[in-house]
Amino acid sequence: MAGAAGANSSTIKVEAEQASIRTVGGPDGPGWNLWSNGRIGHSVQFGPARTHRLTVRARANSEQGVDPVLEVSIDGRSYGRASVQAESGWRYRDYHFDVSTTPGRHEVSLAFVNDPNRPGNNVDLVIDYFTVTPVKAASSATTTSTSRPTTTTTTAGTASPPSEPTTTATVGPPTTEPTTTTTSTTTAGGGSGGGAGGSGGDARSPYIPAGYSLTWNDEFDTLSLDKAANGNGNWATKWVGFNVLSLAGNGDRCMKAYPEFTGTGGPPLGIETHRVDNGVLTLFGRPIPENRRAQFWNYEAACGMLSGQLSHDQTYGYWETRIRITNVSQGHHWGVWMLPANDAWPPEIDILEVVGRKPGDPNVGPGRFHFTGHFDDANGKHTGNGRAVDAPGPADAWYTLGLQWTQNEVVWYLDGKEVHRLGNFFGTVPAYFLITPEIGGNWPGPTSGQTVWPMSMDVDYVRIYSR
Repeated sequence: MAGAAGANSSTIKVEAEQASIRTVGGPDGPGWNLWSNGRIGHSVQFGPARTHRLTVRARANSEQGVDPVLEVSIDGRSYGRASVQAESGWRYRDYHFDVSTTPGRHEVSLAFVNDPNRPGNNVDLVIDYFTVTPVKAASSATTTSTSRPTTTTTTAGTASPPSEPTTTATVGPPTTEPTTTTTSTTTAGGGSGGGAGGSGGDARSPYIPAGYSLTWNDEFDTLSLDKAANGNGNWATKWVGFNVLSLAGNGDRCMKAYPEFTGTGGPPLGIETHRVDNGVLTLFGRPIPENRRAQFWNYEAACGMLSGQLSHDQTYGYWETRIRITNVSQGHHWGVWMLPANDAWPPEIDILEVVGRKPGDPNVGPGRFHFTGHFDDANGKHTGNGRAVDAPGPADAWYTLGLQWTQNEVVWYLDGKEVHRLGNFFGTVPAYFLITPEIGGNWPGPTSGQTVWPMSMDVDYVRIYSR
């Protein structure tokens, strides 16, 4: 039942069929089928490492758009959820959770929590085994966790933030909202350093065009948040120029914040919105408890965003980030994008947008990637020219996003391959980089009982080049 797994002799492995607690279900090949809400539990001895990686190997039956949701808890405390999607060939897949515990024996619980319980339904969660491994050094983190927040409202604004939905798409299907954006990635031998103007050692990907040199980067070895929005940090946590915590015109219900934020006054928010671990930044969206929402303008969720408006902007160049969207569920919207430094809107460059599954809209989903430019046409009408493509691999895999802006054109790249091209609609105004989540807005629609928390995205690095 317990033993070494892989090369790490300190890894503990527990086969689901041999777990000491199995509340419902039965054997299913190699594994235990939780065919309804229930759980598998087992006591595990945790070592002295501060952080452990808990990996669950699982597979699923899905029906009528419902995927089983796996929740991981330790001693009754939830460490997150993952939506387990059915794979062709009834294949298993690994789901990873980083947990912090004190040394000693703790009960690990794996639960199926969203059985729709419809007559004749066939939504099952099959667990093969789980492993617990101490995290000692940088690793190339892999797959899934789940997420989604909801939040609403804005604070006073000094300018008009982007709020018009995209009305026209001349290439591909229309993208229907101004952008919120977020990016995810883990480094594979990424450079060091970073920070405003930081040289950090140019750990170039193979996709950088010839003749470009690094001008600004953040490798996320540490996290430099500018919580006061005074320029003392790499990343502001709100739209500084618009002075808002969400884009009301998009119907966004997620307050952009950080754990120490006190809203209208009172105890700190205390909800994790940003995390850096082994050179990877994770952005989260999590619900605000109902009894605390009045303190935070009745937003339903708190989300972590990045805004580089006070750190770096430039005209023309090449923007690159490596990301992994680990959870985008119903009512969720991730965006990686660029805005003018002078707070005008449009124009806007959506380097990538991803929206969770939405009933009745086949053009969105975790594996549907949108690339869009926003601008006013010759008649002053807001226009969005975009393209949507299917992800070339798993929806929650690592992808490298590139955006080249020159005097003549704007070109989008995915893992070094061109996916969209427009003439230079952005002009000459310097632009800055953002990553943002939205929840329950005009494009993703409302969250539901099937939405999985927390919303999450990994970011390996942000690198900006010029020539």
